Amino acid sequence: MQKAVSCPQDCPDACRLIAEVKDGRVVRITGDPGHPVTRGFACAKTRRYPERLTDPRRPLYPMRRTGKKGEGKFVRVSWDEALDEIAARLKATLDQYGGEAILRYNYGGTMGFVEGRAPVGFFRAIGASELDETICSATGEAAWAAIYGPQKLGVDPEDLPRARTVVLWGANVLSTNTHLVPFLNEGRKKGTVIFAVDVYENRTARFADRFFQLRPGTDAALALALANELLALGAVDWGYLAAYTEGAEAYLEAARAWTPERAASR
Repeated sequence: MQKAVSCPQDCPDACRLIAEVKDGRVVRITGDPGHPVTRGFACAKTRRYPERLTDPRRPLYPMRRTGKKGEGKFVRVSWDEALDEIAARLKATLDQYGGEAILRYNYGGTMGFVEGRAPVGFFRAIGASELDETICSATGEAAWAAIYGPQKLGVDPEDLPRARTVVLWGANVLSTNTHLVPFLNEGRKKGTVIFAVDVYENRTARFADRFFQLRPGTDAALALALANELLALGAVDWGYLAAYTEGAEAYLEAARAWTPERAASR
């Protein structure tokens, strides 16, 4: 029997998969070829998921730590014991200090829109303190929202084949965004030209039609020179800048001093 499922791994793509089930067990995982984005792709760790489900080393029961952290000393307890102990500690903290004394910190695991947000409802119901889940990427998210706006999620992958030019700047997509590659290949067949910009030659650099290798720390010089060239060509979309940006005038004024020749000397 086959079932269409969403991938439970720690990736925000939430790929659609086909699970082959036999005698109540998942025996094989493949990508769903009917999905418009993933198109039948399943990564290496996902394809081996049935092995993880049946591996004898996987944790099956709650374990209570009996030694110091790092000593690896645990004792098996029942589910009822584990849940009762956790609930008792939470209730004692709530009764004595209130909800704000409890801090929720969770990230990774299942990152689908439904399962990934499941813990939030519980902790908000008891009034726990809030925390940015992604301590490692919260600064990047703030910068993204400041530049593109809170609802700007990025380019729709299905629009890429319509582009005449795609610039992959500091993005090794062949290693880190495999679902984008089929759309790039589709666009290339229609005439899309692909440029890669990075400080080292990686898989994406070799995949691109042309690779521009920068000295580390010179991305700003290239960005200013490109703005300078857009000004010279009269190719600046002033309406877009007025509607969706702040500080564009100051940036473009600074770019006037950055000729391509000056940037090339960096």
